[in-house]
Amino acid sequence: MMATFRFFRKGGVLVMGLVTFALASCQQGFDADERFVSSVSDKVLESPAAENVAIGRVFNADGSQSVQISWPVVLGARAYECEVLDVTNPASPVEVFPKQEVDGTSITFSRTEDTNYSVNVRALGNAQANNTDAAEPFTYAYSTFVPGLVIPAGRDIIAFVNENIGSMEGDEVAFELEAGATYQLNGNLDFGTEKNVTFRGNKVNRPTVVFGAEGIIRTGNGLKVKFINFDCAGQDPANPRGNRWAVISCSEGHFPALVGPNFGCKDEGYYMQNPIILQECMFKDVKRALFHSGYTAWMITDFRVLDCIVQFDNDGTAGDSNESPIGTHGSWGYGPDETQSKWSTGIRNLSLRNSTFYNLQSNSKNRFIRFNNNNLSRTFPDKTGSAVIENCTFVRTLDGQEFANFTPNDKAYTITFNNNVLSEVYRLKKFIQGNNTKYIDSNTNTMWHSTKSDDNNTVAPEYCQWENPNFAGPIDQPLDFTKSNGGVNFKATGSVSSKVGDPRWLN
Repeated sequence: MMATFRFFRKGGVLVMGLVTFALASCQQGFDADERFVSSVSDKVLESPAAENVAIGRVFNADGSQSVQISWPVVLGARAYECEVLDVTNPASPVEVFPKQEVDGTSITFSRTEDTNYSVNVRALGNAQANNTDAAEPFTYAYSTFVPGLVIPAGRDIIAFVNENIGSMEGDEVAFELEAGATYQLNGNLDFGTEKNVTFRGNKVNRPTVVFGAEGIIRTGNGLKVKFINFDCAGQDPANPRGNRWAVISCSEGHFPALVGPNFGCKDEGYYMQNPIILQECMFKDVKRALFHSGYTAWMITDFRVLDCIVQFDNDGTAGDSNESPIGTHGSWGYGPDETQSKWSTGIRNLSLRNSTFYNLQSNSKNRFIRFNNNNLSRTFPDKTGSAVIENCTFVRTLDGQEFANFTPNDKAYTITFNNNVLSEVYRLKKFIQGNNTKYIDSNTNTMWHSTKSDDNNTVAPEYCQWENPNFAGPIDQPLDFTKSNGGVNFKATGSVSSKVGDPRWLN
């Protein structure tokens, strides 16, 4: 039998099609005495060419993904020596698929977002045919980063995005900042509604974005912000619009079609299907909101903060009581003139994971999370939604008001709250409503030292253990981007708190 491979393009990815199937090693046939033997002998083998590699993504039953790499048969080889390295940090490669002998022409390994891989495959000789191992492996570079445009250091971010985003192909595009560079943002960076955008830095050497008085980032079609440090001290909280001043917000100059009664919702609003994700970032001196949906009626399907440190400098005097570090409350109206007032906004699914949130000042005015979610079915087709808070550390966020309010008090709304440390946090019960479907293990959460009276709403014994975390410190200072983890240390020493919270403090 002959091995014939054809390669073709499908969706921009090189795919290998097997037209007729054969093995380089012996193949058992119908007759036990009949075996296929390669005619290649007395040869120093060559590894398969990298350009002939086929790549496929595998979607696993548990929700994870894998990558399958395949290559053509090398006639005369008995097997292949294979290795996969994570080379996202070239100075410190990480073994993903340990170097080993593989009897076949493909391997599968776990796929992680925003990772650069080096795949190495070397053909091994066959002593019976006097074939010698290939001298070098083929090396194939595979990346899971969304391809993007690099914004040169020194360029105005807003001007660069506006000049290029309209001509970028695909529904999902990326803009990347140079490693270690510092950029200024003093205006409205609105990625609009046409593209789902990734705005990222470098995983190993993060760039810094310094906000000016009018700096703000907006999206109307989902946004992933990754691997960037944000210095928000220069942002002017006295927003000319009066309120809703945030680091990340929703578009006010670009709007999709309204979704409303014709789609099964009682109220109209601007529907954002793609998620807003803040991942592996540090935010310094946030004066008001980290994220607020803005003035207009946006319906946010999915908002996540993952692996971040967020430091607030918020005493509540700059904004009104509707404004929260994370919120949609108080949004209303349609379009630039906002003439049609509707109570139609909300975050359907909220996730805070592996992150630290702390405030330098006491604040008795604002809730940390303020949804407008108490009636989700007015803006979404049904009442289902969720809030997941896991492996997080909260300090003084915010110490004189409810942790959150207007969570939908309905069994269709699920709350997952585990492995968290809370210090100087008040009234957790306003976040976790009585009728919610709950996934909470009180033995994995701790709470301590509210400035308010230690009533049942503060202690919440069914949700948390009452324990002093005794943080190693320092914890009462602005982030320092030049130091590991911002120069702060929320490592806890309590019997429970030392084992939970943001994982970066557990080492």
